Amino acid sequence: SIVSWNSMLAAYAQAGHLSAARGIFRAMPRHDVVTWNALASGYRDAGEPRGAVEVYLTMLLDGACRPDRVSFIGALDACGRAGNILCGESIHANAVEAGFALASPILWTAMLAAHAAAGDVDAARYLFDGMPYERSVVPWTAMMAGYSQNGHGLDALRLFRTMDLEGVAPNRVTFITVLDACSLVPAFTPGRIVHGEILNRGIPLDVVLGTSLVGMYAQCGHLEYARDLFDSLPVRSLISWNCMISGYARGGHADQCLDLLQSMQIESAASPCRSTIISILFACSHGGALDRGLELWRSMEMDLAIDREFDHYVSLLDLLCRSGKMEFARDVLEGMPYEPD
Repeated sequence: SIVSWNSMLAAYAQAGHLSAARGIFRAMPRHDVVTWNALASGYRDAGEPRGAVEVYLTMLLDGACRPDRVSFIGALDACGRAGNILCGESIHANAVEAGFALASPILWTAMLAAHAAAGDVDAARYLFDGMPYERSVVPWTAMMAGYSQNGHGLDALRLFRTMDLEGVAPNRVTFITVLDACSLVPAFTPGRIVHGEILNRGIPLDVVLGTSLVGMYAQCGHLEYARDLFDSLPVRSLISWNCMISGYARGGHADQCLDLLQSMQIESAASPCRSTIISILFACSHGGALDRGLELWRSMEMDLAIDREFDHYVSLLDLLCRSGKMEFARDVLEGMPYEPD
């Protein structure tokens, strides 16, 4: 049945196996709107928004079924991520013609988010201010996220305060968004206030919210607060570890970074990634830990199974130059498998 086909396609798409998902799609005797939505969602989740937009447009050309609200929301999100705002406006017009947007603040918010994702925060704010519905916490949070994503942390914090004055209660996603804005500024006092509100509302610190708090405190330079929270997290993701390591790295605390790397390998299911290594090399460079930085460099491919990329070579060169090892740095520069910029 088509339900079974859709379930298989969705499973492969959600797992990131897009080639297998496309194979199932081609083998299906017929497609319904759920089929198209599942394939498009797979592209979005895999970081291929242009592929998701193409799926939506192909569905329109196919003409066998009409897009539903999920189709429009997903397509608008994909257009925003792809930076194709003209296509997004066309899709929003299609939604209006289909009668969805007139009855759905969700679609209005999706269009707002698409503009923000494409970098046009002024257009997003215009849509936010002109929203013909009572604004729930969702569009408020979407607008704050749009500001943060485009580097306007202070605007996000101002909007959060306005939301509070208008009596709209924040939710967990709002707090995560505002903490990201505090990290961006950085703004320690507002971050502490937000932390207090989270505690007062009894919102549990899951790995995402807890990591956002760790990142905020670390970004603001309050490493003791960050470390206390980090140590209290019942589960730590790779992002949690990287937030704490990068916080130490900005202060040049190479020993703490390397100790955390060792703990990560022993205690966690998460494995270090390219960003982890870049942060630690930065710490070694600014903390005068040449030998430990070189030891990490040598262990990257053999022990950590991390390929050396261009940014890693840049970090190594910075470490060597700051340590006065200019001849060694010249040898690395001439021998690295990338064209220097």
